[in-house]
Amino acid sequence: MGKAIGLRDPALWQQTMAQLPTYLDDDGLAMYFPPQDSRRAQGSDTLTAHLLAVHHSLKAVDASLQLPAAEQARMESGLIAWVEGA
Repeated sequence: MGKAIGLRDPALWQQTMAQLPTYLDDDGLAMYFPPQDSRRAQGSDTLTAHLLAVHHSLKAVDASLQLPAAEQARMESGLIAWVEGA
């Protein structure tokens, strides 16, 4: 994501966003790496919060660099659940 943002490259952004669902765990938290077969996928609250913050910051800079609505909603729900201890 950082490369696509830095280059303001909508094509690279779209390519990255197409892969985003594979980087979300079952709770909707973002992972640094895709899950491995033998390990339970466990996302990061910090990374998820960062990605959502970047998403909101980019609204004013470049509308083409936005999180897909479905993944944004999953990430927000996952982060809310994490904060609430669910």
